[in-house]
Amino acid sequence: MWKCKVANFLFKAVSIKIFQDYVVMSHIQTCSNCQSRLANREEAQSLLIPQAELQNGKDFWPNVRHAIGEKQSPLKPALVYRWRWAFIATLTIGSILVGIWFSFTPTLQKSPEPTQKFHVNYIEIENKPVQVFYFKTQEENMFFVWAEKSEEGG
Repeated sequence: MWKCKVANFLFKAVSIKIFQDYVVMSHIQTCSNCQSRLANREEAQSLLIPQAELQNGKDFWPNVRHAIGEKQSPLKPALVYRWRWAFIATLTIGSILVGIWFSFTPTLQKSPEPTQKFHVNYIEIENKPVQVFYFKTQEENMFFVWAEKSEEGG
């Protein structure tokens, strides 16, 4: 049964004649439930106008026009399907654009780390250890290193 619903949905959703023909034919050939609901030859012939009435010249068009006029909807089905496709296409494109928009939101970028780092392992002045001070300036690539003798006896 769910295959029947999928086939009905595809038939209504895609208004391309070749695709609709393919959906109907492939579904009818594989679905035993739908095959059992098909009309047999006698039922189909009862719905047709006999050839004798056509040869007698009986005017059946007024009855056909009257039946069509009562059941005709204000909008043609093809027009409704065409607008349905436009609506679905607009929603799909809009969703994709919103997704792209949110995936590329600007973020604050950190300044790049300098590729070379300055590192002092050990400094001596007159073969004695010294005290080292680092001073970073406001400029990104500039800093000072101050080395001072350690005070003795202090």
